[in-house]
Amino acid sequence: MRLSIALCTYNGERYLQEQLDSILNQTILPDEVIICDDHSSDCTWSILEKFKLQAQFEVCLIQNVENVGSTANFAKAISLCSGDIIFLSDQDDVWLPQKIEKMANVFKTDQEVGMVFSDACLTDEFLQPYSKSLWECIGFDSNIQNLCLSGKLWTVLAQESYVTGATMVFRSKWKFLMYPFPSDWIHDEWITFLIGLFSSIKTVPEQLILYRQHSKQQIGIKIKSIL
Repeated sequence: MRLSIALCTYNGERYLQEQLDSILNQTILPDEVIICDDHSSDCTWSILEKFKLQAQFEVCLIQNVENVGSTANFAKAISLCSGDIIFLSDQDDVWLPQKIEKMANVFKTDQEVGMVFSDACLTDEFLQPYSKSLWECIGFDSNIQNLCLSGKLWTVLAQESYVTGATMVFRSKWKFLMYPFPSDWIHDEWITFLIGLFSSIKTVPEQLILYRQHSKQQIGIKIKSIL
């Protein structure tokens, strides 16, 4: 089973190196990392070039000639992935060492599952954890989890997004459903909605990433709901 990571960057020099290091330190390494940079104006590109030299796997770097936004950028990165399953990665988180291994094992043991997502440890910008996990903060309780297991998660996605792209992995065979990505949807919501209609979604209740909250991120958890 070939493993791909689709990673998108934009002016991410402050936190990017920690995320790249966490990919290098996985217990199971990916086969490829596709990185689409959305026309950064800081040192992001030079950090990515150094990462490519360090990696023991294929790294493909693409730099957009103009800024296209996160959804279009992820759509591009996903389209270039050649793996059987695709991990999505933001530029400012940190993956715990067994993230790839534990998520990939779900696909190995269940050939019917189309997507898997995990819980996450919510942290501040310095990676200091908050008292509540991601699932606790967004209300992904036992009732919603049961909807997910019964194949009906899509029925509540119009009211609330329960899947964060950075915790998501999906089979590449479902890519054909996704294009074109609508501009008024966030990429992870769109992917979850479509795969939930046509395939099963499973969860891993472990917190497998440090999900960093900071003032510069495009999408995050409302801090007041964490404290």
